[in-house]
Amino acid sequence: MDLKNIPPNPGVYLMKDLKDEIIYVGKAKNLKKRVASYFSQSTKDPKTQLLVKHITKVDYIVTAGEMEALILECNLIKEKKPKYNINLKDNKSYPFIKVTVNEPFPRVFKTRTFKRDGGRYFGPYPNVGLVYRNLKLIQQLFPIRSCDLELPSKRTLEPCLDYFIKRCDGCCIDKITPESYREYIDQVILFLSGKYSKLLKYLTGEMAQASKELRFEVAAKFKSQIEAVKGIHETQRVYSTEDIDLDVMGLYQGDRVIGLTLLFIREGKLLGKRFFIIKEKEIVKNFSPETVMGDALKNYYSDHHEIPGEVILPVEPLEKDLLQKYLSRLKGSRVKITVPKVGRKIDWVQLASQNARFGYLEEQRMTEKELVLTELKKVLKLTAEPRRIEGFDIANILGQHSVAAMVSFKDGIADKKSYRHFKIKSVEGPNDVGSLKEVVGRRYQKLINESLALPDLILIDGGKGQVNGAKEVLDALNLSIPVIGLAKREEEIFYPKNPDPLVLPRNSVALRLLQEVRDEAHRFGNSFHRKLRDKSMIHSQLDEVKGVGKVRRKALLKHFKTIDDIKKASVEELCEVDKVDQPTAEKVYGYFHPKDSR
Repeated sequence: MDLKNIPPNPGVYLMKDLKDEIIYVGKAKNLKKRVASYFSQSTKDPKTQLLVKHITKVDYIVTAGEMEALILECNLIKEKKPKYNINLKDNKSYPFIKVTVNEPFPRVFKTRTFKRDGGRYFGPYPNVGLVYRNLKLIQQLFPIRSCDLELPSKRTLEPCLDYFIKRCDGCCIDKITPESYREYIDQVILFLSGKYSKLLKYLTGEMAQASKELRFEVAAKFKSQIEAVKGIHETQRVYSTEDIDLDVMGLYQGDRVIGLTLLFIREGKLLGKRFFIIKEKEIVKNFSPETVMGDALKNYYSDHHEIPGEVILPVEPLEKDLLQKYLSRLKGSRVKITVPKVGRKIDWVQLASQNARFGYLEEQRMTEKELVLTELKKVLKLTAEPRRIEGFDIANILGQHSVAAMVSFKDGIADKKSYRHFKIKSVEGPNDVGSLKEVVGRRYQKLINESLALPDLILIDGGKGQVNGAKEVLDALNLSIPVIGLAKREEEIFYPKNPDPLVLPRNSVALRLLQEVRDEAHRFGNSFHRKLRDKSMIHSQLDEVKGVGKVRRKALLKHFKTIDDIKKASVEELCEVDKVDQPTAEKVYGYFHPKDSR
């Protein structure tokens, strides 16, 4: 492949494979340097390395400048859909509302086809119901035609029902001039653009003028329009008191695809959203948010007229300045790309990213918990998603009443019917590692003996000692279940026989699930330990009262529930207990109130 003849001019390069198919399109300020960089010995990212392996030929197109190269690159990517370029897909044909502004008497209607035909397109709308709602409101607010006649017509026409019920001013029979009709269309465009404040200002001025001229019927019509627009205006969710128009992009990286959401904010109000997926395997595998952002901006806006004055992104895209110039050229006025660090705009970015995550879940038909399990598999380097997790904790105070708790989580949700308590039998004193080895051995020997399903992951509340002890028992049972420990102080994850713990970000969804399992095991173990301890204290105290045997002790506990309630009871209240007579009640009362019984 001879690259010597490639000129140092700005332009577009087209990488081709053995079949002479275009697999990548790129633009460059200097074609010669840019193309040569792909074949240099310097370190390249995995995606570029894979791309280079498949390149057998490089074609190029010289352009007048870098901006022209960018425009040509966008057009070629859309036409050729190369394998290694980002291609936004939404798997849906979203509807638009089209205004045929290039006609003398423009029409307003629904369409699913976007064309560069001089018309104004509004949308895309997330559902067709919203399109029909807006079209119905437009018919009620503005007397514009709903027919598809070619106007003005050379033949004589008869007015339709809309004219007689005052839904149309009769443009087919020359009852309104194109100039007057255009005023209605200008109002429709304000309405569809979400410019409610400007529309209200216009309608209020017209109403005032009509009243001044004593045209009260016309003024009443404007008043109805004002009330309808205000109703729509107030139901929109307000994010800012500023009269601001912007789009906000959010990203979510998944294992299979990348989710991208675009939120449309007009006059400070969220008017809608659109979700895209990026499925190209090498782009997903070697995810670069800066590259994805830049390519997504070019891909989306090169095909859409409605570009706001500001686009907010979570990360700064590659060639930000050039992209701003490109968007400004498409719009016909200045467009600013912003990556906020503080303030309300950060909230918008987080909202867009949250929507991208939910869109990803919907696309993959996953629940939030399934997403967490996928993330857990990834960070722990497991061979399968941990559908069943069992967590262990040891509870004792100075070795007294040592117990263990085992909790079970199925598909990320607590499965309480599978929880188990264990009393420690073979270990004396405060020995957490020894106690844990006993319990792990008892638990999984039982599952083996009864041919029951084993968990996908074992989580120990503890560090290296506890994890290594559990692993030793599992090895003795010839079990290869993954086992990890989660230590409380630094939230470090320990692996068997590995001194270096794994530390996940505090906001990691995988870490939160592990914490939930660990904390639930701790809670469950402590509740059992507390129950045994309280029962032991109660029994030991009542055993000291002469005349209170097993039957009366059981009756007292059944009636009063706790030792504190027994202490508070009077002699008369104690006598109300079955099988407790006056002398016994006095003995019990006297034991807990020695001063009063003297």
